[in-house]
Amino acid sequence: MKVKNILTIAKLTLAGIIAFSSACSQVKAPGTTTQDDAYSYFNRGLDYFRKGEYDKAIENFTKAIKLNPDNADYYYYRGRAYIGKEGFDEAIEDLTKAIKLNPDNADYYFIRGLAYFGKEGYDKAIEDLTKAIKLNPNKADYYYTRGLAYFGKGGYDKAIEDLTKAIKLNPNKADYYYYRGRAYFGKGGDDEAIEDLAKAIKLNPDNADYYYYRGLAYKLMGLHDKAEQDYKKAQEMKK
Repeated sequence: MKVKNILTIAKLTLAGIIAFSSACSQVKAPGTTTQDDAYSYFNRGLDYFRKGEYDKAIENFTKAIKLNPDNADYYYYRGRAYIGKEGFDEAIEDLTKAIKLNPDNADYYFIRGLAYFGKEGYDKAIEDLTKAIKLNPNKADYYYTRGLAYFGKGGYDKAIEDLTKAIKLNPNKADYYYYRGRAYFGKGGDDEAIEDLAKAIKLNPDNADYYYYRGLAYKLMGLHDKAEQDYKKAQEMKK
């Protein structure tokens, strides 16, 4: 079973999970040296990236790379910009270069894993996300995204295990419960699915998909009145 809206998930994860490092967000005044010029293009690229203007971001990151091809972050952020415009293959190429320059940065593996995830290369995504977790085992979103990759290939037990770890690290993310609920649903655990989907709804009552899948679980349990209520709520929210 494939994850619904894979690209949307990848984009939301990309936008919401990784904060700009303080080093990258400090704008440096243009200078006369090659490295200063590279950094100026890089900062301009970051500004475009934040605005969602990925083509312009890529253009400026590319100029920075030409002036300083040994800075891993320049490839990393250009790879992120490529993901923003669905250029997953280009993103993987850039992130591979970043990893070659700095193989101990967990986020590089995480974002490359997202790129593989975006093109439904679940096994490669899991491999990269496992490396990220090994380097930094305390990031909830690493487990969450690996859980989605397991979910995407029908590995519901492993998905549940990872999503449970994500929830322990951050119990306030509605999507963690939503996808764990869907994983329970996928393996026939309707009671657990309903419980998780109820938690997701409590944290974010404005997501129609949460109601729809809880209604589906109610229906399979023969609770047709509750199922109909959730279906109706989901339909009203999508109008």
